[in-house]
Amino acid sequence: MWAPDGGHLTYRSDCGTVYISDPAGHVVASFPGTGWLVSWSPDSTRVATWVELTKTIGIYGLDGVRQALLTLPPGQSVGGDYDPVWSADGKSLLILLVPPRPSQ
Repeated sequence: MWAPDGGHLTYRSDCGTVYISDPAGHVVASFPGTGWLVSWSPDSTRVATWVELTKTIGIYGLDGVRQALLTLPPGQSVGGDYDPVWSADGKSLLILLVPPRPSQ
């Protein structure tokens, strides 16, 4: 996936590693990540990806350093094969959650 500004490309290996490359294909950073897609922030300075699928989301800078680790609330689950997506203002991540089942 290309960054919105076209300055970097992200891709994932089969082994659960995300890579950030420059337009010439030189790897500038790598970090762990699972899921299908990597989501670029609107300003092209950060990426979000599942660290532990459907449980934790990592936010990484262009240098590959993790800036935040977000954990889904207890009892919440993702409604299918959905990856986090940045809001238009870059202040939030959106994910599709399935409401917890009521206790019986």
